[in-house]
Amino acid sequence: MSKRAKTYHFNEKWEIDYFFTMVSEKCCCLICNTSVAMPKKGNLERHFNTMHGKYENDYPLNSTERKQKLYELKCGLIAQRNIFLKPQNQSRSATIASFIVSHKIAVKYKPFSDGEFIKSVLEEIADPLFENFKNKVEIKKAILDLQLSRNTVMRRIEKSSQNVTEQLQIDIDRCVTFSLQIDESTDVSDTAQLIVFIRMIMNDFTSKEELLCLISLKGRTRGLDIFNSFKERVTLMKLPLFKLVSITSDGAAAMTGRNNGFIALCKQDDDFPDFLSYHCIIHQQVLASKRLNTKDVMDTTFKIVNSIRGKPLQRRLFKMQNENKEVDLILHTDVRWLNRSRFLQRFRDLLDDIVQFLEDRGDSFPQMRDVNWLCDLAFLADFTGNLSDLNLKLQGKNIIIIDLISCISAFKANALILIRDLEKKNLQRFSNLEDHTRKYPNVVFDSKKYVIEIKAVIDDFDVRFNDFKKLEDVIPFISFPFKEDLNTPMTAKKAAQLFQIDEVSLEDEMINMRCNVYLKARSSENNFWHLVSKEEFPNLRQCAESVYSCFGSTYLCESAFSYLLQTKSEARSRLTDMHSEDSLRLALSSYTPEFEFHENENDIEDINVIDSPGSAERQEILPTNATKVTPKSNKQKLSTFQENLLNAIEKNRTQTRQEEFDENKHFLLSLLPSMRKMDTEKNFQFRIEVMECMTPASLPQTTYLASSIIPPSEKPYYQVPSELYPLPYQYQNVIPPPQLDISSRNLQSNYLNISSSSTTQNDPNTNYNHE
Repeated sequence: MSKRAKTYHFNEKWEIDYFFTMVSEKCCCLICNTSVAMPKKGNLERHFNTMHGKYENDYPLNSTERKQKLYELKCGLIAQRNIFLKPQNQSRSATIASFIVSHKIAVKYKPFSDGEFIKSVLEEIADPLFENFKNKVEIKKAILDLQLSRNTVMRRIEKSSQNVTEQLQIDIDRCVTFSLQIDESTDVSDTAQLIVFIRMIMNDFTSKEELLCLISLKGRTRGLDIFNSFKERVTLMKLPLFKLVSITSDGAAAMTGRNNGFIALCKQDDDFPDFLSYHCIIHQQVLASKRLNTKDVMDTTFKIVNSIRGKPLQRRLFKMQNENKEVDLILHTDVRWLNRSRFLQRFRDLLDDIVQFLEDRGDSFPQMRDVNWLCDLAFLADFTGNLSDLNLKLQGKNIIIIDLISCISAFKANALILIRDLEKKNLQRFSNLEDHTRKYPNVVFDSKKYVIEIKAVIDDFDVRFNDFKKLEDVIPFISFPFKEDLNTPMTAKKAAQLFQIDEVSLEDEMINMRCNVYLKARSSENNFWHLVSKEEFPNLRQCAESVYSCFGSTYLCESAFSYLLQTKSEARSRLTDMHSEDSLRLALSSYTPEFEFHENENDIEDINVIDSPGSAERQEILPTNATKVTPKSNKQKLSTFQENLLNAIEKNRTQTRQEEFDENKHFLLSLLPSMRKMDTEKNFQFRIEVMECMTPASLPQTTYLASSIIPPSEKPYYQVPSELYPLPYQYQNVIPPPQLDISSRNLQSNYLNISSSSTTQNDPNTNYNHE
């Protein structure tokens, strides 16, 4: 049986006895910074008597001088720790600011190179803006420390997008159910881009809509190609497909093909559950609107407007004729769904001006004098306006499928009222028709053909929205479960078929909930289903969660393509697919990147190496025998001694007192603020004068240490043999470089030796061999 190892504990009394303290679970000497492996009293006593025996005589035990010396050594430990922390804190702040600026650049669809422009503007406005500020120099230095080069902004956007993706992945794992909407289009470089959005329903019945992914299709865009690319991406993202409820697409053949469409291939795949599929309700509304017979009116108006608006000279002449009106004709395109109603309305508003302009230039359009044609124009301007209003109601974020179906039902009911008014020749809901009949009172108004047109549109609505009809029996119950005339067995049967729920259990839960007095009293609350217990009504909760997760349209995908055209514009056509997705994700996401998380990765050192000022000059003065260090990771570890310093201060911070001591090191530290305000040349001259006043030390060779000459902002990120940095090229032959003895027991203490021969110091022809 092995002997159990003995554990030793540090006694605080040993601090005053042997000048030792615990730093990061190691026993460290406050005098020489040497650590002892085992915190035993005998080890500490032997080290103190052997290495620092004079302290026993100079500072007697239990004397005031000994306590004062112990406190000074601890203060020195604190001062050394601050030397390490202050630059680190400044770099961290500059890095976080750089992340914020880069995030704003992505959100506003700006090029990555705009970061350099922002920094240059800040540098120029710093002088007048902070002229009366006491810390003006520090502010300007902080601006100079900002890392906003093109490559840096690119990396910042990549890491911010990665953080947002991680937040999205957490919510996907937490959500109860989710649905997808998917659409495909091409960008400015003719690359097919597949955009996928996800809506998640959480346990508290809150929902989130986020960009799931942007998939580039390099070759064909058949249903099989879309399916393979989508399946590969969701497998890589580890998307829990068993939570999928529905997929909404744009209705293209590659999406909805019966055998080889994307939806059909998903339903054939074993990894996908039984899910619902919908054709975008906005697309169907637009297709149903085209059932109107508008050819005669649209052809004539389109030709007239193009002859005026499409030619610069004619446009200027038309505006001169109507200089008192700040309006212009609108060009029409079928791609813009809302354009037709505004096009017709503007044409009719300027009808008299257009007729006068055409007569002045000698063009003849007999339709402009035809009363029946003008009546058709007035009717189409009115009815297409109603269709455009419906289209606007169907657009937007966070609109559930219940609201979309309600809008369609309301429009159909309103259309029946329009038919009734037309049959009665009541034109209060037709402002343009009413104005037309007022202008031509002697003309008999025939409303039959307009009634036929509206009925044709309603019939087309009934045909096209068949895929939403399967929810019509379930939605009334989800919207208001306590409806008096609700057919409970039929509703339970429909819901069980849609969402694969046991019909008997679902019907029992529906009956029990309708008899629950507490839930019935709170049925009018907005978040009613959050009050329904998941333990008591699990099937009802599942049914409600599935309905609330469904997308009814591909509005988010369509709007994302508009954002993509701004991000990957013609001027930025070479933007990679990965960076396009990162920029688009940050622009559309409701998540805020957690900039603080980069501190754990110590990304600061990586950026300072590449983008800090003077990097090119440092490469010029790199010695031939210097070895460039390539970081293996973003994190650069501190030395053991530095870690000990950081941990010791946290332990002894409460013991710090705000007192000043007449010690050389405290005097030298007090000079640092003034030295930092000097430029490089004055700083160097000041150091020369200080060293000339020092008593020459008797050391055999003289060599400078770069850390005692080069300011912190000018230190190169290179590892030079013997821990030496080269001198800046402008100071190489000024004076003989004195030697620094680097010792682990005297870290960062400069022992300088200056030759007493002044002729040697001032001779510019003297050659020196630098290590």
